[in-house]
Amino acid sequence: MKRLLFLTLISLLLITACSAPTDEPVTEDPAPITEPESPAEEPTPPPAEPTPQPADPTDKLALSLQDAGLSDADVTLLLDRQVSEGPRDVRIIKFLHDDTVYFYKYLDDRLLDRERYPASAQATTPDGGIEPDQAKQIALDSAGLSEADITDYDIEVDVEDNRLIYQIDFEAGSLEYEYEIDFYSGDILKEEIDD
Repeated sequence: MKRLLFLTLISLLLITACSAPTDEPVTEDPAPITEPESPAEEPTPPPAEPTPQPADPTDKLALSLQDAGLSDADVTLLLDRQVSEGPRDVRIIKFLHDDTVYFYKYLDDRLLDRERYPASAQATTPDGGIEPDQAKQIALDSAGLSEADITDYDIEVDVEDNRLIYQIDFEAGSLEYEYEIDFYSGDILKEEIDD
């Protein structure tokens, strides 16, 4: 026990001795501040070139044009419209440059689809076309069904064979129906019924 007390006392003395202030003055020799000899000797940085600003993420037309490397003056706008695809609304943008049609489809801020294809008479039809509900009714009329008869209904705007179409799928009983309907005319381009 005496030994433990002795070791504790010595440790305490050492700690106290090491932490005692010293009387030696602290001298600081700050480095002198020097100014440049002459401003003409310093190289002047080149002026910053303006960086192109990205298109506003909410302006889908501007984003599409930027992606295509085109400007408003370069294109003929054919379609810029919100379209309902079942439970979601998508933005469809379509424009013409030279003999090429550019098609973009957005969901909120996400690009879902982008296509380029040669211009045709249907492809260069200006804004218009049938609404999704009209395309749905065309498919139902062709199948001889009513809206109450179907389940698992899905509609999507797509490009097929260089044409803008509504692709419609639904079920009735044990049968599965698939339609492709021309976006502008409402003509049925494809009709499949599978069991």
